[in-house]
Amino acid sequence: MLDFLGEKNARPESKIFTTLGTLPGYIDRNQPPTKKLPWRAINDVSFVKSVEMILPEELYELIWTKIEQELKPVQYARVIMKLEDVLDGAFFTEYIKKGKPMGIFLVV
Repeated sequence: MLDFLGEKNARPESKIFTTLGTLPGYIDRNQPPTKKLPWRAINDVSFVKSVEMILPEELYELIWTKIEQELKPVQYARVIMKLEDVLDGAFFTEYIKKGKPMGIFLVV
């Protein structure tokens, strides 16, 4: 018979981390909080790419309009290059090694 609960290492790790906290009324942009919940929990997890928040509808409207104003339209570029040019030189250093976010469709 298989012992699923006997070994601690046999259990899968949790995939979802949940933290509840109350946001302060005012946050200084120059010195955002980092030690209180929920900020500490967010900063402690290195793989966090997004944060979901439950907000009142009025507050959501205010925040979303501000985000829409700051979003830049997406630009795409089609680049036709030899494979040698992609792997050598400035293009490789600037866009591949440094990982600059660009929508590039390469035809090699």
